[in-house]
Amino acid sequence: MADAILSALASTIMGNLNSLILQELGLARGPRTELENLKRTFRTIQAVLQDAEEKQWKSEPIKLWLSDLKDAAYVVDDVLDEFAIEAQWLLQRRDLKNRVRSFFSFGHNPLVFRQRMAHKLKNVREKLDAIAKERQSFHLTEGVVEMETNSSDQRQIGSWVNKSEIYGRGKEKEELVNILLSNADNLPIYAIWGMGGLGKTTLVQLVLNEASVEQQFGALRIWVCVSTNFDLRRLTRAIIESIDGASCDLQELDPLQRCLQQKLNGKKFLLVLDDVWDDYGDSWNKLKELLSCGAKGSAVIVTTRIEMVARRMEATFVQRMGRLSEEDSLHLFQQLAFRMRRKEEWVHLEAIGVSIVKKCGGVPLAIKALGNLMRLRDSEDQWIAVEKSEIWDLVEEGSMILPALRLSYTNLSPHLKQCFAFCAIFAKDEVMRREELVALWMANGFVSCRREMDLHVRGIEIFNELVGRSFLQEVQDDGLGNITCKMHDLMHDLAQSIAFPVRKLRALSLRNVRVKKLSESICDLKHLRYLDVSCSEFKTLPESITSLQNLQTLDLSSCSELIQLPKGMKHMKSLVYLDITYCCSLQFMPVGMGQLIFLRKLTLFIVGGENGRRISELEGLNNLAGELSIADLVNVKNLKDAKSANLKLKTALLSLTLSWHRNGKYIFYP
Repeated sequence: MADAILSALASTIMGNLNSLILQELGLARGPRTELENLKRTFRTIQAVLQDAEEKQWKSEPIKLWLSDLKDAAYVVDDVLDEFAIEAQWLLQRRDLKNRVRSFFSFGHNPLVFRQRMAHKLKNVREKLDAIAKERQSFHLTEGVVEMETNSSDQRQIGSWVNKSEIYGRGKEKEELVNILLSNADNLPIYAIWGMGGLGKTTLVQLVLNEASVEQQFGALRIWVCVSTNFDLRRLTRAIIESIDGASCDLQELDPLQRCLQQKLNGKKFLLVLDDVWDDYGDSWNKLKELLSCGAKGSAVIVTTRIEMVARRMEATFVQRMGRLSEEDSLHLFQQLAFRMRRKEEWVHLEAIGVSIVKKCGGVPLAIKALGNLMRLRDSEDQWIAVEKSEIWDLVEEGSMILPALRLSYTNLSPHLKQCFAFCAIFAKDEVMRREELVALWMANGFVSCRREMDLHVRGIEIFNELVGRSFLQEVQDDGLGNITCKMHDLMHDLAQSIAFPVRKLRALSLRNVRVKKLSESICDLKHLRYLDVSCSEFKTLPESITSLQNLQTLDLSSCSELIQLPKGMKHMKSLVYLDITYCCSLQFMPVGMGQLIFLRKLTLFIVGGENGRRISELEGLNNLAGELSIADLVNVKNLKDAKSANLKLKTALLSLTLSWHRNGKYIFYP
């Protein structure tokens, strides 16, 4: 499956092309011209991207073109990143002494830098131009285009349901029926939300066809499929047509509204708005106001994949749709796979069937697809082949499941698409830490906002949105800000199908490798934003690590032999996360830690008696969150000195450990 994340990458690159750092450098004519040429190329690409990303699902040439374009765009992004790093270095050394030193240094000579920049920019721009010109053969539409409505995506589903193919939803059905029958309020909203394929629509169909519900609401059980277009005129007409069972010829909104009010005025009704993707604020409020003419006891049921939609529609009851239990999953699968067979015909396939069902992860849509597939396969070899394959490899069945999940993906914003797809680097069923996810997204440039200070906050918002759309699930919080999650197997398969090309290294994890010495050459990894060397056995870090100007995350947790941090750490201005938990041998802090104003994680601070190591270094670090331990408080001189830490303004801290003794294991193992 070709990806649809190029839009985010293109917008990121446009931001980099307008970078203040490159502008401040006062580029010579050659590099400036090449930058302007690159901007023009990207503008022409951006103009047709939406149409291309929409059409790639039906066109293999467009899919391949987007893949080539994405590879080239990543190369451009890496080149721009390299220049930004060098430009930052040159800007920091603008005083006369450093300018002279830089001039006689081949590696940092500004004239050599500009020549090299112009040459590289020309090369990548020419390659990008060649690929971009191919767009003309695809006749793509420029600007914002209407999203195509596939029969598989823009679904039309009615209220009828085959009850014999439904398992494990009895409890949810009973709860919703009881709520409806006991309702005496004015138009309450009941919302069912969860990932695609879980059976939200099926559950509501069951409720609508329940005898007691039919008796309560009679003919005014109304079903409307909303999908991605919450258009007030279309929905009003659709409600009228559902009531009448015939098409409505009225076109204008005003007569449609008057017609609907006549049909509902003073009557009890149950309206189902199925598959809602957005409420479009004002449109929903106007529809709700229109529906308020009904009698008390009327109600609206909404199904959606997005929790926030349910909340914004002010639902009084919000239920998250869970997965089927293993037992119910197996019953549903066996019902479909062995429907026409006698027990003795399939008993030898039963164990393989259990394994196949586990691939589906409790998602009824996937279970039904594979159950129907296996009904046509008799031999044990055929069953084993399916057991060992990925669902996406099963062309027909994959094509049934994929649209349900792909629609959720397609409706994400470009940056959310990148963040979701990146999660494929984790193994299936692996527990993912929110902090690590956000740090890795930041490191790879997927989190975009106007101020660097906001990157972490924006990353948390992206995490919450992916949770609210069921891309990330099983969220756990230990109460200290340590939040974890998992990804459903089918969502993981979807993420894996969106390939990322190799790019310059921006994240490096050597966790549990037990590194004994970190090489001085670490400074050569100029693009690095994320470095995890936790559980290593070195006593010191190379001083060259402080030249990694873009490093945002440095994980040194459980480096129990580490006795000191690099002296020049105050120069690592981009640091957001510095994890030194369980660094029990650390003796003191580097001078000037208070200059790292973007820090959000600093698990340990050892108070020193000298200037630059005093407790006052904490004064401006008011973004610190989670857990903080402060050791060697014996070095605090007086009350004024203590107050200089400004702890009362560190409101995001959830745990604070104070010790008047030297750093040691007791801090982390109370």
